[in-house]
Amino acid sequence: MNAAPIFLAFAFLLSRICLVLAVPYKPASDDVVIEKLPRSVLDARSYQAARSKLHSNPTNLSVALPLARGYLEIAQRTSDPAFVDYAEGVIQPLVAQGLASPEIFYLRGVLRQHKHDFANALADLDRVLASEPSHFGALLGKASILMTQGRYKEAKKIFLGNLPLTRNLGGLTVFCTLASMNGSLETSYGLLFGQAAVAHNVSPEEQAFAWTALGEMGVRQGKLELAEAHFKKALALQPDSSYSLATYCDLLLSLGRAGEVLNRIEENTPSEALLLRRILARKENGDPDVVDQAIRAARIFHQSGHLRELAFLQLEVLEQRQEALEAALRNWEAQKEPIDALIALKAAAAGRNPASVQSILDWVRESKLEDVRLDAVAARLANPHCSANREMNNFCVRRPPSR
Repeated sequence: MNAAPIFLAFAFLLSRICLVLAVPYKPASDDVVIEKLPRSVLDARSYQAARSKLHSNPTNLSVALPLARGYLEIAQRTSDPAFVDYAEGVIQPLVAQGLASPEIFYLRGVLRQHKHDFANALADLDRVLASEPSHFGALLGKASILMTQGRYKEAKKIFLGNLPLTRNLGGLTVFCTLASMNGSLETSYGLLFGQAAVAHNVSPEEQAFAWTALGEMGVRQGKLELAEAHFKKALALQPDSSYSLATYCDLLLSLGRAGEVLNRIEENTPSEALLLRRILARKENGDPDVVDQAIRAARIFHQSGHLRELAFLQLEVLEQRQEALEAALRNWEAQKEPIDALIALKAAAAGRNPASVQSILDWVRESKLEDVRLDAVAARLANPHCSANREMNNFCVRRPPSR
């Protein structure tokens, strides 16, 4: 996809507006902000020269590879699917021309990971590692995918076979996150916190990644004030990280602070994860149009295959309990992160159907996944007379599953 027409259309629109206005608007001073553009748009503009060069020669590797990396970096930071498409538009011609190289397959693997095409992403990363066994990005990418799929033993083997990975803060963050979901939550938190607190000679992005992971571990331990401090630190380092913002907004919503969520997420966010959180916040604020908004968003999630977001929307806003459970269970087949277990268990509890998620409860126990949120919903499932209502939960026996 070519981003140039977007900016040409924008320029054309501005020119038409100027023709209509009799007197151009002049700010009173240079300090007046006329419009605040998303950083992703500004970043895209910086790549227009490279895009123009590539248009005349799509297989120019010296231009194509940095451009694809740039687009993927924006996609990773902002979760804007347009930049995944832009990157794909750069990579596809290279593969079509048979330009096989580790870097091309690595970038395609990252691209496929973004699209949740985990099987093909792993195949690409394995091709990279076959020729470059110590490729840092491919090793971490493979470990991350295996962790997302709940394949903890396989992911751990990557680190055990390549211990230098953990000498990098990014590698240590992935390793500690992995260990924290496999029976070592408190120990992993302590190790990562100790390193993140003294890591001053690394990029802000790498530091933000670590503090976000620490925030997530804090939530799973029930240490919400600590978690909030970590999320704020991550966002101070990387303000436009959609992942950090989404996880922080989950915390804010759980604390009944929907207004802060609406203040933090722009109305026309391109990120589906942030769109979900904004709709959930609107529901908490009593927005009368929230159901219509949720129906439109559900179509988007269904089309993109983002079943996790679809399940949350169906359960929390549309009150489609059975549909939410079905979407959550289909999502669980592909992704097994704590939040994926949480939405499945919540949907089953809302529908009073504990049998539908027994395999997930078994998996949580066997994998030694520690999460106070899962423990609370598991208690509701164990007691069918316990209402999902927050006040009624005070009378429920919150018995965590045996580990």
